[in-house]
Amino acid sequence: MSLAHHRNILAGVMGDISAYEYHADRPLLSVVAVLKNTYDHGKGLYALCEQLGIGEAQELARDLYGISRLILALLTGYSFIIMHNTTIFKLIRRRIWPHLYPTSLS
Repeated sequence: MSLAHHRNILAGVMGDISAYEYHADRPLLSVVAVLKNTYDHGKGLYALCEQLGIGEAQELARDLYGISRLILALLTGYSFIIMHNTTIFKLIRRRIWPHLYPTSLS
C-alpha cells in the first residue's frame, strides 16, 4: 500500500471520529491535522464541516474556522495530541500569534 492510500484511510477514520465528536458536542478531532507546508487545515476538514452542516466550506476556510476550533480543542481536551505536534506549534507561532500580538516579535 502506498503512503497516499494510508493517508486516505487515516483521513476517513479521523472524519468518522470527528463526526462522532461533533454530535457529542465536542471539538472535531480533524482540527489537529495541520498541513506541514502551509500550517493550515486541508480541504478535507472543511468538506467534513460542510457535510455536518456547520457551514459552507469556502467561507469556513476564509474565516479560519479550523484555527479557531484548534484553539478550542486545545482548551477543552485534545491538549495531549496538540502538545506533541510540532507542526501545530509552528501554526500557532506563524499564523495565530501575529494576530493576537501584532507588535511583538515572532
